[in-house]
Amino acid sequence: MTEALSAGVAGLNMAQNADGGIVAEIHSRHGRSAQPESQQVLAVLRAVLEVISAEGMAATPTTIFAALMSALDRPDAQSSPGITLAMCTVLAVALVRVPNGVLRSKFNSSVQLLSKVAERSRQEAAAVKAALLCLGQVLAAVEPGAWHAASRTFQLLLSFATDNRPKVRKRAQASTGDVLAALQNSPQNLAAASEAIVAVCKLVLPGPAAAARAAATASNKQRAAAEAAIAAAVNDVLHLLGALKAWVPLMTGPSLPPLLEQLLKLYSLHQPLLSRHTSEVLGSLIARPGSQISSSQLQQLIELLVDGEASHVLSGPGSAVAASADGDQLSAMAKLLEGGLCRLAEQVPAAAGKLLPRVVHLLVPLLAAEQDGVRYSASGALQSLLRSCLTPELVTTLQRQQQQQQGLSPLQSLVAAVASSLGARYQ
Repeated sequence: MTEALSAGVAGLNMAQNADGGIVAEIHSRHGRSAQPESQQVLAVLRAVLEVISAEGMAATPTTIFAALMSALDRPDAQSSPGITLAMCTVLAVALVRVPNGVLRSKFNSSVQLLSKVAERSRQEAAAVKAALLCLGQVLAAVEPGAWHAASRTFQLLLSFATDNRPKVRKRAQASTGDVLAALQNSPQNLAAASEAIVAVCKLVLPGPAAAARAAATASNKQRAAAEAAIAAAVNDVLHLLGALKAWVPLMTGPSLPPLLEQLLKLYSLHQPLLSRHTSEVLGSLIARPGSQISSSQLQQLIELLVDGEASHVLSGPGSAVAASADGDQLSAMAKLLEGGLCRLAEQVPAAAGKLLPRVVHLLVPLLAAEQDGVRYSASGALQSLLRSCLTPELVTTLQRQQQQQQGLSPLQSLVAAVASSLGARYQ
């Protein structure tokens, strides 16, 4: 009895070693569930293992992958979303264990088939979500310099990034991020993927402004439809901004200028929610150490913010502070200016020093904001900026500039801004 049990355990361990743990993982996820979806997954797994065994082969990640890809193209899988879901669920577990060389050798046929699966499952949220996961895993294996084979499929993946179904949308966004992460060592492919994202942004981000212009000329009968179009456009932008927070730090530097141009235009709509999320996207780009924004791009971005949108949001006529606007919008802008100037101080200290007095002047009034969170963000940003940017070398440079110019020098302006924060208004 003991010997038989030992032999059975040894056999199970050998099977798990051969399949890379696919069977064990699926059983751990679905083996104890009575849900029909889980039972379907287990049935598909059994069927695949039986087919592989009948062919006299071992159940490895590669043979499981091949069997499932063949099965996905059969009529019964095409006609049943439930079977498609189960097959893609098993396939996703297998794909993370399939060698890149195998995926690349079958890349064209794989992306074509999985694209068809995603398209035909578009109306079935669970099935299309599972298909998008598999699609992202295969796209991530694209061979350097072979993006032409992945281009259309990547665009399909992007088309789901603004889907109204949260689980589908988040899956598409996460898979897109996984593809970008996998392309970091493939500059040519990464550039093409980044440009594809910029193209989507050029279509989606101007949507609210265009819908608003159309609504302005709409008749009374068209008013309801026009307002619905504005709401739909804003939703699409919010969905895309949510994705860009994860995507922009992974995109190439040359793709950023046209993207930044589109993002900055959103501030002109003066919509607090859009402005907050835009600031968070820009903040994500600046904060990630690996992001490819150059020092010149960063300096230009901060200058544009200080001269335009940051000034309007934080201290302009009818500003958000005066109007007691959404505190999150104010905090996001404060954190954006803090992160941007601190990073610029590491790269080009002199440029950061020139901008420091103007940023401090914008942030000091936030110390008197009604919202506790805004005051806390402003205080933290000011402390961080003064520690990061106000170095002895910068003070010497500013003192030298002070001797060469008339009127209030940058150093005097900075001292005046800091001194003003000590007034009774901010106590």
